[in-house]
Amino acid sequence: MRRQTLPSYPTLARAAAAVASVLAAACVAGGGGDGGGDGLDADLADYDALVAELDQHRTLAFDERADELRAVGSRLYWLEFPTFDPVLHSQRDGVDVTYAFSISIDDDYAYEASDNVVVTIELGEQEVVYRAYAAGEPDRPLGTLTVPKPPAARWWAFAVHAGDVYLAMDVDGAHSLVQWTPPDDPVALWTFARAGITGSVDALATDGDRLVAIESGRVWLGTLAGEPATWLGNDKQITGGIGFDDRYVVYAQADGVRVYRIADGVTSDLSERVAASDFRINDTFATAHHFARQARLHKGTVVYIGQSGLFAYDLDRDRVTPLMLEPRTLPGGARIVYDDPQVTADGTVYVTALTSDSGSVGVDGPVYAVPLPAD
Repeated sequence: MRRQTLPSYPTLARAAAAVASVLAAACVAGGGGDGGGDGLDADLADYDALVAELDQHRTLAFDERADELRAVGSRLYWLEFPTFDPVLHSQRDGVDVTYAFSISIDDDYAYEASDNVVVTIELGEQEVVYRAYAAGEPDRPLGTLTVPKPPAARWWAFAVHAGDVYLAMDVDGAHSLVQWTPPDDPVALWTFARAGITGSVDALATDGDRLVAIESGRVWLGTLAGEPATWLGNDKQITGGIGFDDRYVVYAQADGVRVYRIADGVTSDLSERVAASDFRINDTFATAHHFARQARLHKGTVVYIGQSGLFAYDLDRDRVTPLMLEPRTLPGGARIVYDDPQVTADGTVYVTALTSDSGSVGVDGPVYAVPLPAD
């Protein structure tokens, strides 16, 4: 039984799936082509053949019980809802872990994780308790950190990388980056003002020596050493997740997804780049690969949901590769819409196939795995 709460990011994304599917249907019905005859029949046959060919590369990873997937390094996390409260699971190198500790917070739930550590939150009257657990075991506590509650949020923003937990919190009246390596005591590294970030940090992410912070809707790229951070110049509020590697930062704002190239600070629009690429299936499905939602960055490649399936876009080569296409017809009027892709460190893409027997967009479905193409 899935918990009924305010719409979370996955819920909103799945609502968007219905809109994107309508667009895809419009693309099929009124796409390029000659509008009928042998040309249309050939295009439909080509599309169906490509669907079948791509399906040969996918494998069934999980059944429909797996929900809200999250890839972190080599580990894939997901939730299952046997009751009102979710149960957290993970998999790495073929080994599944079902966690015995809870991630619930009142009528909500939250956690952050790395390959090695899972951190949960407990809210008290005046304090926030962060609990760290070993990611490879069902219930092995690593340490507990108790800090005062923030004045204007439920908890301080935090991120987990390797065995370290980083928090954006006030220390002696200054908004600071704090490092906690459980079970050791936390250490205040530097103030955000020193890095040029003067407001309160609402979200935080770290990878290697890089740090991304969201402050009052603005995206900042900095380092764990506290060097001056760079505002990426986003002119609208962030509306989704942020991915980054050593060359790019990819983020979603109100009017689309932006790609920031770290080397020269150039920002581009992902939708425009995908649409301008040389790829197309055929005239009838000329826009099937156009960006619809959910961009996930992996080593210079963006995995995304297009108008008619799952695609990968190589940012360096401006090259689109189809990974899985949504079938036009299925027995009994069933329908599949791909949603919420996640990419683990080895380049395996996991995606949920929202399945419905009525022709509408389903609310759940199995999870498939497919490898990204080799260079």
